[in-house]
Amino acid sequence: MINYLTYYYKHGTEPFRSLSALPDKEVIKIMEKLCDDTLFGARFKDPIQYLRNRRQSEQWVREEFIKKGGRPREIYPIPMVLGASKWMVKQAPDPN
Repeated sequence: MINYLTYYYKHGTEPFRSLSALPDKEVIKIMEKLCDDTLFGARFKDPIQYLRNRRQSEQWVREEFIKKGGRPREIYPIPMVLGASKWMVKQAPDPN
């Protein structure tokens, strides 16, 4: 049984932050820096669409959490995986 969560983030950055919580102009600048041809960076090729889809998904997660009796402390969720992800570690542009 998996009994822990893992949060992956870029080495040298502050953990447990959400792009969605930042002003759009700031987020777009960050996504432009992160955009590349890796599996991680390719999602930022269309930053406006990515941000729209992300916020829509996060709103759905929040609403479903509340329906189940949850009381979110933050507006935007922090994504994590159950256990560890060998795939994420392997595909990460920064192995740290």
